Parts: sequence; C-alpha cells; structure tokens
Amino acid sequence: MVSTVVDSAGHWRYVLRPNRSASWSQIKIFFALIASVSVAIALVFTALGFWPVLPFAGAELIVLWCCLCQNTSAADTTEVIDIDAHTVAVARGRRMPQRRWCFERCWARIRLEPAPARLHPSRLLIGSHGRSVHLGSFLTEAERRALARDLRSTLTSARAGDPFTRIQ
Repeated sequence: MVSTVVDSAGHWRYVLRPNRSASWSQIKIFFALIASVSVAIALVFTALGFWPVLPFAGAELIVLWCCLCQNTSAADTTEVIDIDAHTVAVARGRRMPQRRWCFERCWARIRLEPAPARLHPSRLLIGSHGRSVHLGSFLTEAERRALARDLRSTLTSARAGDPFTRIQ
C-alpha cells in the first residue's frame, strides 16, 4: 500500500506499507477461537484414553501463535521515501526507522528490474554512485510499477525546474 503526501514547500513523502488483512486484536480473537476448538477436541480424545493428543494439540497451538506473531511483526514494516529539493532519503523499519539511506536528488535514479524468473516479482531500486536500495518488496506488481512511475516523474519534474540542469 502506497500513500503520498506533498507539503506546501514541495517536499514529497511516499509511505510504503504491506497490506494487512487483520488487526492485532482480530488476530488474537482468531487465535482464541482456533485454540478453544483445538483444546476441546484434544480434551475429548484425552477423556477417551488417547492422552498423546493433548501435547500435540499444545505444540500445534504454540507453532500457530509463533507464526501469527511473525506475520504480524513483518506486517509492521514501513518504508518512507522523503524527497526534497536536494536529497532523497529512504528510511526502513518496524514502528520506527531502523535503517536510513540518503542520495543526492540530482543523481538519484529509479530502476525497475524485470523479474529473474516467470513467477517472481520485479525489483524496484533507487540509487546513485553504485549504491542502491531495494524498495517495496511487499508491494504487488501493479503497485511497484505505479510507484516507479511516480518516483521517476517526481525526480524529473524537479530536474526540469532546476536552472543548473536545464539545457540552454
């Protein structure tokens, strides 16, 4: 999911987030429902004498909880691209920026590399001077292409207005 904000000074901000299908409270409700059904079935089998079912049901619930927590944590990933008159800054992290890259705006280039194999996604890269950052790995192909188009137009519109890059 991509959201764009432009302020009055001409600074652009693109915020990239994965699409979340459920909130944390909905995930906890889902887990509680699955756990209650699983424990009820395990207790019935335990009462019938099949006691090994109970530890396996517990292990199954622990694995499910770990997977749900990992998925929710990955869904908190956010990438922010700030473009101002002189720099392009990319920040990535969960809940707060953990890594940051800066590029000079006049040298920054957007590349959309085609997929290496048939069912693989393309790669959106921003970079300059041999350094690049992979953006939007969690975006759909259409979102990635639209973002590449928007970023290119944002960067080239600034270059067209810059008197040092205008052809005389």
